Amino acid sequence: MHSQFSKIAKIRQQACDSIEKELAKASTKEQAIEQQIALLYDEVNALEMPKQAPAWVLVSLMEQKRCFFHYKQQLEDELKELQSHILILQKAYKKARIEYEKIHYLEEQAFWAMLDKLKKEEQQGLDEMSTQLFARKMHKRSIL
Repeated sequence: MHSQFSKIAKIRQQACDSIEKELAKASTKEQAIEQQIALLYDEVNALEMPKQAPAWVLVSLMEQKRCFFHYKQQLEDELKELQSHILILQKAYKKARIEYEKIHYLEEQAFWAMLDKLKKEEQQGLDEMSTQLFARKMHKRSIL
């Protein structure tokens, strides 16, 4: 049975689902960036400074380390942005979930009220039938 709150509850549920999907995507992206940063640290640690090498090799290695550091900084900035976005999404999800629960509760209450009403109507119908049957029975007895 559908109540007046069913459509609203469906919309609120869809809002919760869409926020949840976006939150899952953001979390996956966060993990990927963290893995990239870890791999970058491994690459930097794998670079060894030679004990004897021409100056251009040393300059090249220093430039490579600087590039790694710059890229790591970009990834960390992106990670911070993503983490703040995740916090915003978590708050939005919590709010949307509360709103859904409110409407769902009202929908449930309307359902139980409708069910009670149907039970009362059924009981009244049964009472009326039993009264009519009783009246017929009494009428038959009075005729006999």
